[in-house]
Amino acid sequence: MENKKAQITMFVILGVVILLAASLYFFMHYQLTKDQPGIDVIDVSLETRPMFQLVEGCLQQVTLDGLEQIGRQGGWIDFSGLKISELPYDSDVVYLPPNNVVYWRHLDDCGTSNSENLCEESNKPPLCKPGNYQNCFSTVAGDNSIQEQLENYIIENIDSCLDNFKSLENQYDIEVLDDPTATVYFYKEDTKALLNYPIKIKSLMNDNTKTVEEFLIGTNLKFAEMYNLADEIVDFAKESSFYESQTMNLISIYSGMDKALPPTDGITFFSPQFNYWNQFEINEILRYDLLPFMGAIRYMNFQNFYPIIEEMQYGEYKKYSQGMYSSMTPKLGNNTKLYPYDLEHQYLYAPIYSKVGNGEAVLQPKNLIEGANEIMKMAGLYLLDYRFEYDMRYPLILSLKDPDALNGQGFELNFAIEVNIQNNIGGYNNFTTLEFPTPFETGLGDFQTRLPQNITMKTYNKYSEEDINDVVVSYICGREVDIGTTKFNYIGDATLTSQLPYCEMGGYLKFKKQGFAPITIPYDNKLGSNNTEFVVGLWPLKEKEIVVRKRTVQDIETIKNAGEAGLLAYQNAHQPLSPNQSVMLTITNVKENPYDSNIPLMGFLKYIEPGVVVQTTSTSSDGILTEESIENAYQSGSITGEDRQRLLEDLEKYNSLETTSETYIEQGQEKYTLELAPGTYNLDASLFDYTGLHIPNVTMDACPDGFFSDLICDQDDIKLPEQNFSMWLLGGVKRDFTISPALLYGNNTIYLYVLEMPKPTSWDDLMNVETLEQYQETRMPYTVPQYK
Repeated sequence: MENKKAQITMFVILGVVILLAASLYFFMHYQLTKDQPGIDVIDVSLETRPMFQLVEGCLQQVTLDGLEQIGRQGGWIDFSGLKISELPYDSDVVYLPPNNVVYWRHLDDCGTSNSENLCEESNKPPLCKPGNYQNCFSTVAGDNSIQEQLENYIIENIDSCLDNFKSLENQYDIEVLDDPTATVYFYKEDTKALLNYPIKIKSLMNDNTKTVEEFLIGTNLKFAEMYNLADEIVDFAKESSFYESQTMNLISIYSGMDKALPPTDGITFFSPQFNYWNQFEINEILRYDLLPFMGAIRYMNFQNFYPIIEEMQYGEYKKYSQGMYSSMTPKLGNNTKLYPYDLEHQYLYAPIYSKVGNGEAVLQPKNLIEGANEIMKMAGLYLLDYRFEYDMRYPLILSLKDPDALNGQGFELNFAIEVNIQNNIGGYNNFTTLEFPTPFETGLGDFQTRLPQNITMKTYNKYSEEDINDVVVSYICGREVDIGTTKFNYIGDATLTSQLPYCEMGGYLKFKKQGFAPITIPYDNKLGSNNTEFVVGLWPLKEKEIVVRKRTVQDIETIKNAGEAGLLAYQNAHQPLSPNQSVMLTITNVKENPYDSNIPLMGFLKYIEPGVVVQTTSTSSDGILTEESIENAYQSGSITGEDRQRLLEDLEKYNSLETTSETYIEQGQEKYTLELAPGTYNLDASLFDYTGLHIPNVTMDACPDGFFSDLICDQDDIKLPEQNFSMWLLGGVKRDFTISPALLYGNNTIYLYVLEMPKPTSWDDLMNVETLEQYQETRMPYTVPQYK
C-alpha cells in the first residue's frame, strides 16, 4: 500500500516538473517572439553550415548596402518617376550625384502652366507596406514603401553576391528550386531580413542531400525609430515654420536702408538719400554669405548639441547677438527627452530661387507722395517706402546619425526639406518668430572647446617678402576669437602654432598688424582635420596723395575730337574744381568675404581745391509735403495708421521751424591723402555747387494746341513758380577701379575724375534732369583714374 502511495507521489512530482518545464518553454518562446512574429528558429546542421554562412553573409551584405543607399538618399533606392534637376527649386530631389537626396517637404507646381501657382508636396516614402504593421514599427504605410524597396533590392542583388555558388562548388552539387523572396522586419530595437530561397544541396563527400529554404540575418540598427524621429522633425518644421523663421531672422539682421540687403520694413521722411539694390547681388549675398549660417542649427535634445555663446560681457549687442544664437538652438518636443542621435544641417551653396519686390533688376524705394515731382526731389522732400517683400526657395539636408549602429560602424538617414519664403512669411503657413532659452555658459573661444590639431601660421611682408612678426591672429566662426600673435623663431620665421575652436562651416582666419592691410582666409576647423600650415602675406599700407579733377562737357568734346592725340587730350582735358564747388567722395575696398576690413579705415573725404575758400549758405524752405499728401498715402494703403500719425507729428515740427539762413566757410587742405593697399576699390563721388541755382517762373498751357483741344479743354494755365536753390548736385561718378602693387608703391599721385553735368536754367531743363547714373552711362571711359 505504501509502495503505491510512493509511486503516486512520484508521478505527481514528475507531472508538476513537466508542467513547469513546458510553461517555462512557452513563456520564453513567447517573450522571444512576441515582437517578432513570423520568424522561426532555423535549424542549421553541421553539414549545411557552409551554405548558411555563404547565403547569410551575402544577405547581410546586400541588406546593409540597400539600407545605406536608402539612408543616404532620403528613403529611396530608385528615383523612377521623380523629377531631377540641378536647380533644387525645380526638382523633387536635391541633386548631389552620385547620391541625390529626396525632398520630404517642398513646393511644386500644381499641374498648371502658372509658375507662381505652387502646392506643397512630399516625396517621403512610407516605412511599411500596406497592412504590414505587425512586422513594421510605424503607422506610416503605403505603396513604394522603404520596406518594399529594400525587399526588392535584396531579391535583385542576392544572386550577384552569391556568384553561382562558385565558392562551394568543390563541396556541393547545388540546385536552385525557386526564385528568392525576401521579407524585411523593422522592429523598434533592430532590423532583420528573412530570405526564402529554396536550394537543394548534395554533399560530394557522402552523397547526402538536403533542401534549405530560409536564411535570416539581424542588425542592431534602429531604422524604424530613426525614421519615426525624422518624421517628427518634419512635423515640427511644419507646425512652427522654424527654418523659414530663422531665414527671415537672418534677413532682418543683415538688411537695412544702408546695408547690402534691402529692408523688409522702413519709411524715410525728408531724406534725399536714395538706396539701390541689384537682384543678382542680393541672390549672391543670400546664397554665399547669409544662408550658410543655417548650418549652425543644433537641436538642444540631440547628442551633438553645443551652445553658441556670445562672449561680449557688456552692451546691448550681447543681448541682440545672443538672441540670434539662441534662436538657432530649438528643442524637439515639449519634454526633456535626450535623443541618442546626432542631427546635423547641411547647407549646400546650391543655386537658390530668390526674388525681392517685383523682381526688377534694380530695386529702389517707392515715393509715397502723390503727384511727386522733380522739385520735391531736388528739395529733399521724400516719403520713401523701403518695404520690400522676399520670395525664396532653397534646400537644407538634415542628417540623422546613429554613431553606435551596426556595431560601431554608424548609420545616417538623410532627408531634404525646402525652405520657402513667400512675401516675407513661411511659404507653407504663417511665419512666427521663435525664442528659446540658452542656459549654457561655455564660450566658443574657451580652450576646452578647441580641437587638438595644430594650426601653424607664418606671416611675411607681401611687398618686400620679408618675415614680419607681431601679427595678431584671430579666428571667426560667427564671431571673432583671439588666437595669438606671430613671433620670430630661432631661424627667423615669424610663426604662431595654436589650436582653433571647432567650426563646421563659415570659419575664417584673420591676420592684422598696424600699418598693413588685414587679410582673412576661409578655413573650417572640423573634427578629424589634419595639422595645417598657412603662409600668409600682408600688403603694407601706403599713403597716397589724392587729387580730384572734373571733366566738363567741353572737356569730353575735346577728348572726342582729339583723334590721334586722344591720349594726350585725356591727360590734359580736365579742370580743377571751381570756387564754391566741393566733392564728397567715398573710397572703399571691394571685399572678397564678409569679414574683410575696410581699406582705407576712413575712406571719406570732402575735397576742396587747396587754398580755396568755399562759402556755403543753407536756407530752410517751406514744406511741400502737406497733411493732404500724408492723408492720401494713408487712404491708398501706402502707409499704416502708425506711420501716418508719426509723419503728421514730424510735419508739424518741420513747419514750426523759422526760415533761417546759415553760412559756413571751409578752406581746402594743402594735401589730401589716404592709406591704401593693392586691390579693387569702389569710388562714389558727388560734385556740389554752391553758387546757387535760379529757375524763373513760367506759365504753361494746360491744353495742347489745336482747334479740337480748344473746344474740349477748359483747364486753367499751369503756373510754375520761381525756384531758388542755394546748393545743387552738379555731377560726380560711381565706379570701381583697381590699384596694382606697381602703381601703389610707386612715387605718384592718384587723379580721380568726376563728371560735371550741365546746370539747368529753366523749368524744362529742371524737369528733364538726368540722374548721375544715367548721365555717366556713356561717359565712363572719361572717369578712369590716372597715376601721375
